[in-house]
Amino acid sequence: MGEFNKNRRLAFLPSGNHLYLQFLVIIHWIVVIANLGAIIVLPILCLTGHQPWYIVFPIMTWLSVSACTRIDCPLTRHENKIRKKIGKPLVDGFIKHYFYGPYVIEPRKKKRKANRKK
Repeated sequence: MGEFNKNRRLAFLPSGNHLYLQFLVIIHWIVVIANLGAIIVLPILCLTGHQPWYIVFPIMTWLSVSACTRIDCPLTRHENKIRKKIGKPLVDGFIKHYFYGPYVIEPRKKKRKANRKK
């Protein structure tokens, strides 16, 4: 989890930067889930007539571009600054690190068999 300061009153808790990193990751997850929810809900609201198309179209365009391209997210940049400060490895992208990373199994490299002469 991180380094612990035994001189603190609540020594079993991680230091401030580790807590800040966890808080930032939770906020980032909330933003990602809200954007995905908006991508699903906004077209439905537009098609049912609850929202006009000239409001939904620019929002959907911005959400699609931000979700489907490699635009640097300010939250990811800030998370990388904190990770660097506390000595953790940097994140390439939030979705890649927290969503794909734990579930993608990388293929094993085939071991070469030595050609041995008998």
